[in-house]
Amino acid sequence: MKKKSLLVLLVFIFFGCSDKRLIEISGKTMGTTYNIKIVGTKKYPEGQVLKSEIDKILRKINSSMSIYDSSSTISVFNRLEKNVELTIENEFLDVLKVGQQIYDSTEGYWDATIGSLVDLWGFGTGKKEFEFPDKKELEKKLSTTGFDKIKIMPDKNKISKTKNNVSLNLGSIAKGYGVDLVSDYLKGLGFEDFMVEIGGEIYASGKNINKEKWKIGINLPDSGALLDELINIIEISDLGVATSGTYRQFVKSGKQKYSHIINPKTGYPADTCLVSVTVISKTCAYSDGLATGMLAMGANKAIKLCNLLENTECMTIESKNGFKVSYSKGFKEFLKTK
Repeated sequence: MKKKSLLVLLVFIFFGCSDKRLIEISGKTMGTTYNIKIVGTKKYPEGQVLKSEIDKILRKINSSMSIYDSSSTISVFNRLEKNVELTIENEFLDVLKVGQQIYDSTEGYWDATIGSLVDLWGFGTGKKEFEFPDKKELEKKLSTTGFDKIKIMPDKNKISKTKNNVSLNLGSIAKGYGVDLVSDYLKGLGFEDFMVEIGGEIYASGKNINKEKWKIGINLPDSGALLDELINIIEISDLGVATSGTYRQFVKSGKQKYSHIINPKTGYPADTCLVSVTVISKTCAYSDGLATGMLAMGANKAIKLCNLLENTECMTIESKNGFKVSYSKGFKEFLKTK
């Protein structure tokens, strides 16, 4: 999450059928953009008032979990020595709890401590060019990864690390959590029908202004595809959805492509044909992190895992002389058929 100022992009209010109106709020956060659509039938705070409060929520997350901000809670933690306890915000604790759940269910394929490996391969926060890393250096970095090296103390709102040089990067889950937090804020105001999107991660509540489920497009997983080139459209209500892909973030070395998704078990870029994973679940944070973990797992393992999880569905897309699309048991129920 890059530390950038939050800017107003759009605040529109449209009136639909009967007395309904659509409030649209857009801005920048976490190094990306956010877009919110709210359908209302009674008097609520105006769009600009809502935007101000939403920006406060997002700034708080950024100041807690941005690795680009040297004063953020996560940056402070990453500089600590082992066994030193750090008090964290409730939001930080919430994200770690979700992360622990995903880490356990994916058997370690989602891991928030692989930042040093990502940097080593040239995909991280620095300006390092891609190069095949020295094996000894890779093994050294690999020895300091593992979410099980993070000690979470929820009763004290504290965390520590069990080994020096262990660091956290919550970028694969923080945007989804931001979506959930903004959604909870809107629900607290009494809104029932809205859609919150941050960097492509979404939570959709109730119905849109046409009294239909929210329609979400899934991008064609091709590096040259435009944003409106879709491979599928899903219809959801009261659910979070996130898509992770390797098709826009990769490097080529000779004829070989290397994904920015690192396999935490090997320290190497994920060696699968999987180019896109879309996850639908009760929260956007869970969908966000799980989609990333599934990319590292590969399609077969991802589908098998998803079929064991409650209230969770996924769609995987592999690149094999064209695209091979696979679904978990219940995903097709969300596909728009007309």
